[in-house]
Amino acid sequence: MIQTILKIMDISKPSYYVWKRQGRPIFKLLETYFSKEELQEFLDTGKISKFETLEDFKMLLQRSKLDYLGFVTKHLKHSNKFDFFTDFYYRFLVYIDKIRHSPKESDIEYQNIFQLNDSLPSFLINNSFTHLNEVEIHQLQYKIRLINGMDQNTTNLILLSISNDFQSLIQQTNGQISDAFRKDGVIHSLMFCIYKYHPTLDYGEKIKLLSKVLGTDESTVFEVFEKITWKMIEAEYGKTVDSIKIYK
Repeated sequence: MIQTILKIMDISKPSYYVWKRQGRPIFKLLETYFSKEELQEFLDTGKISKFETLEDFKMLLQRSKLDYLGFVTKHLKHSNKFDFFTDFYYRFLVYIDKIRHSPKESDIEYQNIFQLNDSLPSFLINNSFTHLNEVEIHQLQYKIRLINGMDQNTTNLILLSISNDFQSLIQQTNGQISDAFRKDGVIHSLMFCIYKYHPTLDYGEKIKLLSKVLGTDESTVFEVFEKITWKMIEAEYGKTVDSIKIYK
């Protein structure tokens, strides 16, 4: 990947690392949105076939968003009751975000994550799951296979969304996202923020935090999202995330 970027930008390897340390946005763009094969295709042909038009790119991004929201809706159980895979998945996303900010703390660098399963081994090594019973272990193995099976476009969407706390999932897209997906997208973004900014809280404390910032009772906290509208999201989402960040 690095060698391909060097050729595209026509720079030396030392310049690459200097510019990268400076945080130049071009590197984040190339490493988040494009695979090594796509960049090589650009070098070879002067174009990337699947991004030939802006409309094609929008459709691709929209399809990836719908696929991912389908995964969130089907496999993440947002409720007052603890679910081991939901907890596992949020902690895994936070782990990837941590790699992005502190690559020296891990044996894998963020820019080398082209599929989510690239970072699964180190995450599993650093986290114990001995508390799970046999049924839960089999369920976890099945859902890990689902993560392994995510295509490159979905991976790109997730890696990009991690950088903005999944706010991109709740952006309005001309009515192409169902109300159910909208609701789960908002919950997913807020829960990720809670796991990211308050990782030491247990699950019950995380739900308590969510209920406080939403101004509702813990027992009915997820029912709030049944009545949510885009107008409410636009008006309150930023304030809610800020409240989560500064919560003590």
